[in-house]
Amino acid sequence: MPFAGNRARAICIGGLLVWMFVPSSLVGQNNITYQIDGSFDAATNVLSATVSISGHERAIRNGSLHLDMPFPSAVTVHGVTGTGSESLSYEGSPTGESLVIDVPAATGNEEVRVAYSIQVESDPEPFGYHLFSDPLGTRWYPKVLDGDGESDRFSDFVVRLDLPDSFGLLSTGGYGDRQVGGGRVVSRYLTERVQDFAIAAGAGFVVAQHLEGEVPLYAFYHPDNADRFSTVAARTGEALQWYAEIYGFFPGSFMGIVQGHPRWGGGFPMSNMFMVHLGNLNDDFLAFITAHELGHYYWGLHVLGDREYLDWLALANGIWADQLYLAERSGRTLEEQWRYVGNGDWMLDLMSAMVSNREQRLDLTRQEEEEAGLDFDYNSLVRHGKGATGVFLQSQLVGYESFLALQRKILDRYRHRPLPVEHFVALLDSIGSEDALAFFDFWRRGDARIDAAIDRIDELEETGQFQVTITRTGNVPFPIDYEVDLEGGGMVRQRLLAEAGADTVRTTVRPLAVRFDPDGVIPMPGSSHPGIRRLWLVALYLQDLNESFVPLALAHLVSFPEDHTVRYRLAHRLYSLGRWEEGAALWTSRIGCGDPDQCRAAIYAARSMGKLGQVSDAKEALALLAEGAREHGLESLFDTVRDEVGGGAP
Repeated sequence: MPFAGNRARAICIGGLLVWMFVPSSLVGQNNITYQIDGSFDAATNVLSATVSISGHERAIRNGSLHLDMPFPSAVTVHGVTGTGSESLSYEGSPTGESLVIDVPAATGNEEVRVAYSIQVESDPEPFGYHLFSDPLGTRWYPKVLDGDGESDRFSDFVVRLDLPDSFGLLSTGGYGDRQVGGGRVVSRYLTERVQDFAIAAGAGFVVAQHLEGEVPLYAFYHPDNADRFSTVAARTGEALQWYAEIYGFFPGSFMGIVQGHPRWGGGFPMSNMFMVHLGNLNDDFLAFITAHELGHYYWGLHVLGDREYLDWLALANGIWADQLYLAERSGRTLEEQWRYVGNGDWMLDLMSAMVSNREQRLDLTRQEEEEAGLDFDYNSLVRHGKGATGVFLQSQLVGYESFLALQRKILDRYRHRPLPVEHFVALLDSIGSEDALAFFDFWRRGDARIDAAIDRIDELEETGQFQVTITRTGNVPFPIDYEVDLEGGGMVRQRLLAEAGADTVRTTVRPLAVRFDPDGVIPMPGSSHPGIRRLWLVALYLQDLNESFVPLALAHLVSFPEDHTVRYRLAHRLYSLGRWEEGAALWTSRIGCGDPDQCRAAIYAARSMGKLGQVSDAKEALALLAEGAREHGLESLFDTVRDEVGGGAP
């Protein structure tokens, strides 16, 4: 969205009240206020603007105010004035990334105005419209820097935008107060306490309101994507209403959703609106990504990250909520949701980092991550996956209802305040956790592990009893439940306490087996729960650790033949490794197409048959799978394999 300033008189007159009067709601606040008057010329792709900055006095150092400027090579500064319109001297920093303004103390310095213009890229790719946002998109106004070279986390904005009337526009200020005339549309916004004022604007784009009531939902999209984006809006509205109900409020007066990249999948949060990419609009994925993005507005923007905007603890609390939403939506329990292999499988992400021996320190900031030069997705696997799994484990100790009540309390007490880890763990302990501080001290380490093993089984001759000794083999102090199966069908259940290194069970009946983590909640390698075992196997598959994955997956299917998630990945991997005899052996007529993974497993088994020259058997198998493949949207894979084996009747 380029802007042009050849209508200086109209801008000045139209913006007069904006510049002369700061709204009463902002009076007395400590936030820096940016009053921005901007105009975009679509013919020249130039944004011309004036920003008037107030509340900046504490950022003046040695008589100078430092402003972080957008794209130095594309920006022209036309002048800087202070209170009373007196000219102020200024110069660019050596790097050109900041503007240094001399601010004489004698002037009062209530206000600094900068007139500037930006030459905007003429091609609005990759989104098809102009996105003005930081860090994604074009940063379009200067930000005040403090003595450490950082900008304030939150600021207030009074914004007036003058655009061609062919442009659709959605911003951090919402839909805005609009006036149309003379081929232009002028929009005005008053927005308090936001991190950035973001703008999405483009010729031919539209804005539609999808929810009425206390929290309106606005959607910005191109009409060609109206049907697809209505589904995005529907999933967003469902999640938004759920959050407002479960927490009792929504931390904003509206929410906006913006059409993203045509081929990417996922989303990106901005102040008061978030982007949803168009590359994956599967209904289950949309439910996940919209709930996940909305969680940031509670955890990260309402309750603040401590060391940075979205630190691991803010992410973890938001993820706990989005997993609760997905569990309720799908009919799974919360524990089943955390074991689920699909969208937002955060425990699986942690396991992927563990099996591949990646960096797992949890406290790395984004700057430290960049400086470390990590060659994997630390943000997903560790900052998201490990952090969220740690919070989930603690919620298991105190119970779902108690943890949800604690989250509500934190949202109330820490409104617009950082939540340090030390405060969080103290609150956890107050509702029944077992030394949460010690847990997180170890959990944040790069070598954090929860695990246990059978140390020994003794027959005590003097008492006629059997004694099973369990030893903690991990370093994280977290309680581990285990069950001892007894001869004759009995069972004893006990807990290895968080602070204990070992535990014993005595029984007069011979022990037959020990099952660790019977409820399936702990990402421990020794877990006996089939769902946790499944996650470890999928992690090995994702990291291409085939020497471990293949034999362990084969053994797993002996015990759990109906685990289609593992069967599909094994069938795929055996095929790709050229181990076609083993792949074909996975076929049974029972496989069928009851769910997508079951169907994929069967198709790959048939594909291995074809490679072995068992064409008639492969065709017969594919004939049984054709209808189910269509039902599950697997036509592309099915057609590829059918063509490979020659098509036609068996």
